[in-house]
Amino acid sequence: AYEDQKPPIQISNLPAILWRRLWLIAVVIVVCLAGGMVYLRQATPMYQATNKLFVAQIGRSEVLGESPETQTLGRASNYRATQIEILQSPLVLKKVAERADIRAMKTFEKSSNLIASLRLGLDAKFGADDLNISFETPNLGEAAPIANAVADAYIAFSDEYKKSSSAEVIQILQKEKQKLEDEMSERLDTLTKFKMASGGLSLATKDKQGNTILQGSTTLKQIDSFTEAMTQAQIAAIDGRANLETIKNLKSDPRRLRQYMEMQRARGEAFASDADEIRLRNELAMLYESRHEMESKLSPGHPRYQLVTERITRVEDELGKYDVKFVETQLAMAEERYKAADRRVLELAEYIRANGEDAKKLNTQMAQYERLSAEMEQTKSRLEFLNGRIREMSMSEGVRAMNVMLLEAAAEPIAPFSPNSGKVLKMALAFGLILGLMLAVMMEFVDDRMRSADQMSAATGLPVLGIIPEGNAAEGQNLARMMENDSDSSMAEAVRTFRTAVLFGTPEGQAKTILITSPTPGDGKSTIASSLAESLAQSGQKTLLLDADLRKPRLKNIFGTQGEVGLSSIITGRGSLEDATVRGPVENLDLITSGPIPPNPAELLNSQAFRKLLSTLSEKYDHIVVDAPPVLLVSDSRVLAAFCDCTILVLRADKCRQRLASHAKEALQGVGGRILGIVVNAAPQRGNQYGYGNGYGYGYGGGYGKTADKTAATASANN
Repeated sequence: AYEDQKPPIQISNLPAILWRRLWLIAVVIVVCLAGGMVYLRQATPMYQATNKLFVAQIGRSEVLGESPETQTLGRASNYRATQIEILQSPLVLKKVAERADIRAMKTFEKSSNLIASLRLGLDAKFGADDLNISFETPNLGEAAPIANAVADAYIAFSDEYKKSSSAEVIQILQKEKQKLEDEMSERLDTLTKFKMASGGLSLATKDKQGNTILQGSTTLKQIDSFTEAMTQAQIAAIDGRANLETIKNLKSDPRRLRQYMEMQRARGEAFASDADEIRLRNELAMLYESRHEMESKLSPGHPRYQLVTERITRVEDELGKYDVKFVETQLAMAEERYKAADRRVLELAEYIRANGEDAKKLNTQMAQYERLSAEMEQTKSRLEFLNGRIREMSMSEGVRAMNVMLLEAAAEPIAPFSPNSGKVLKMALAFGLILGLMLAVMMEFVDDRMRSADQMSAATGLPVLGIIPEGNAAEGQNLARMMENDSDSSMAEAVRTFRTAVLFGTPEGQAKTILITSPTPGDGKSTIASSLAESLAQSGQKTLLLDADLRKPRLKNIFGTQGEVGLSSIITGRGSLEDATVRGPVENLDLITSGPIPPNPAELLNSQAFRKLLSTLSEKYDHIVVDAPPVLLVSDSRVLAAFCDCTILVLRADKCRQRLASHAKEALQGVGGRILGIVVNAAPQRGNQYGYGNGYGYGYGGGYGKTADKTAATASANN
């Protein structure tokens, strides 16, 4: 269960986590830097030399008809890769390996395969327009000669290649030319025979631009024009039929028919309009306007109003006659246009049928002639191109596939190329920093030590009664007796806050015997018990501080008592209560130390005599603060917890682990102990406040401590 209670690591807590683990990060960085320095001391220094070559691809682009400008290798990535392969091939490296000065170098004295050793140390890369050849060796003074030898071998290979490539290219072009000449002669014979066999193509004329026009092309153009006219006539027939059907559908509604005809007029169609009809419609519009003006001035029974109305009726009757005539006229015109278009379609179809067979035959001959002419022109163009290239290459003896020139010879380096000490140390530093940060976060994740009051409360399920900050030299060395030595300190104020939580956190009479214990040694239970007892006494409560740690007692050293009679003496009957009780350093405080250490502490504490002693002391004192041994080491604290009214568990910040705190709680509750809460001891202070829980990082002057004690005493009395 305690593992589930551990809170997740939050980003806001990372600075504090890294600060706590700063030592780990520093150690990891130092180790990584040391490893890097060991590597630098043991690594073999390597020396590298680099030269630069300018490599241009020319000649070949001219043969293929491309731009005659020099094509650098930077513009042809595939060609660059090919040249690097050639540079590292046995054809080039063999020339280097054959040199006596290269074979005598220390770099190759243990090598059984010199070409393989050359390739292993060789590196070639292209820059913007140059080829960089590098060689790496552990022997100073040999990198530059080897790199320059490889460059010389590559240049020599290029020279040999360009001498043989010119003659080979010309020979290939001559063979290709002979093939094209034979093909040209054959195509010319075929074209002539076909033209003579095709009567429709025998006559030809020239146009203004000098192009050949065959006799059959004119006939085909006429057929094409009639076919196009046929298409237009069919469209006109379809449009006329649609127009006729529309007029028939609208003949019963002259108004909509007129709207339709106006639309046709907008499309360019014309229809007849009667001048008298136009005049009557204009007159009707004026009569409507005149009657509308009279409606606001004259009544419907007025003679002038009635006269205009009668005239409107007569004009509308006359226009009705014109509507009938208009419908008949438009219907007759539409039918005539449809019939004319249909006759045009029939006439064109008859002409095309009559001349179709001749057109098909002539069209086939034209297509074959054009194909043969195009093939002959292509062959002629290729032949002319090859003739030009052969003349150019014959006049230029220096034609070649590549041009290689040494721009910068390799110089012997004065410092090793690798290992790079700066780079290695930077990488070691970066790796150490990253690894240290990762280990710090991982250790924080697996570390179950509790550092905050909230974490302790969540892990144990107990309330926090008080938070005691870390002590320092300014607040006194004897923290257990801070209430008498430095009552105005922040630590004393924290103890008073703790005391108040104890007094007001329990009903009256149920906190007579207060057991102070911790899971393990070193949590500060004796310090907290002494401080609480002094604080209770200062508040006016008659208090007894009882040292029940019969194994490693601490109170005798804290308060400097000299008596040999103590708790073990009273239980065994070797001393009286009066002899064992010592007056404390503050008023209302008495002490009973542990006395001689017995061989069986647990049996003594679990005896009837100890129970009787606690009962007697409870009647005599207001509070009994019992300092008990750690819970998880011995069973004494469990025995005491069963007898005492309440138990307070002391947990030290940055030390107590969740597992141990949970086990201590379970052990005390297992014997019926009533755990009042926990006290966080040695909580680190951050700024003016504690880093854990609530508290004040300052004290009060002017005797506030005494006033607070009196107030607490009054509150306890009222409680």
